[in-house]
Amino acid sequence: MPFFANESTKSALNEYIEFLKSLTMDTSFEGQVRDDTLSLLNIMRNAPEEWDEFTPFNSNEIGEMFLDELKLKSDLKKKTHFVYALAIRFLNELYVTSNISFDNLYLEVKDNAYKAIEHINSIEAKWHLRFAFLGMPLEIIKKVLDHDDIKVFQDYTAARNSAEQLKNDWSVLLADKEKEVKRLEETLVKQKHSYQFIELNKGFQSLLEQKKSQLSFARVVLIFLGLILPASILFEMLFWVGEVQGVSYKDSLLRFLPALSLTLILIYYFRIALQNHQSIKAQILQIEFRMTLCGFIQSYAEYSVGIKTKNANSLSKFEDVIFSNIMTSEDKIPSTFDGVEQVSALITSIKGGRDSSKSS
Repeated sequence: MPFFANESTKSALNEYIEFLKSLTMDTSFEGQVRDDTLSLLNIMRNAPEEWDEFTPFNSNEIGEMFLDELKLKSDLKKKTHFVYALAIRFLNELYVTSNISFDNLYLEVKDNAYKAIEHINSIEAKWHLRFAFLGMPLEIIKKVLDHDDIKVFQDYTAARNSAEQLKNDWSVLLADKEKEVKRLEETLVKQKHSYQFIELNKGFQSLLEQKKSQLSFARVVLIFLGLILPASILFEMLFWVGEVQGVSYKDSLLRFLPALSLTLILIYYFRIALQNHQSIKAQILQIEFRMTLCGFIQSYAEYSVGIKTKNANSLSKFEDVIFSNIMTSEDKIPSTFDGVEQVSALITSIKGGRDSSKSS
């Protein structure tokens, strides 16, 4: 409900203004109080909406009292001083709560009221003047702070501060989680590489088992040939000694020729078996070497990337030693047909010698 825009208040302001104009003041101080009161009442009458908007505290606290004093129109000094003090309360509230640019009239009336506190002869009016300058601004601020809109703003501020703190906490938490994720990622990458090299190592291990089986078989063949070769020679020697009397040279040579051929063939295959045995051992050594490389190849790869950017040839000799091929070439193993040709050439030479002896 508006106070200054109310018709009852407007009528009371008009009547009291006319009443003040009719009064004759004895002193300059009384004239100043009257003139300042007239100025304030005129402004209230001319701009009631502004006073209703920016003076809700005093409208509720002293509005009825102010209206009663206006309607009373007493010419007693203490009564006119009381109306003056109440009007100053409205002025100070307007000064505190509004964004209106006050002209010199407002400021002059306000300063005069502060100086007039000691000269006012009404105790009640003096109390209201002191309250207007000392206590009322605090009460107005308290009312404003207790307003629901301000509480909403305070709640918003508290919520905003809480959100900022939560944001900071989440930022710290996310930073920690990001570091943890990166650490886990690095661990997973290392485990992936380790798993890959484990699988590679398993492949080498399977191949190693095959080569070891081949080596065992090659060793058995080598031992067998190594035993049968001297046995055949010993058997032929015993047979030769037992049959040497009464046998001609040609017959003995013809009878010894198959045994000699068999011995040569066994020597040749013994050589093949020996080289095959050595080749398998070299392959096993190669596989074991590769399995050893799997243990440090990842660290070496990371290290070589960094050091080669500075000097491309710094690890070349090291790589030549580490990654050189140590397996014996299979091309050097003689084929079976080479041995057959050698035996054939031997038989041909013996046959040629026998023919030449017949012709003689």
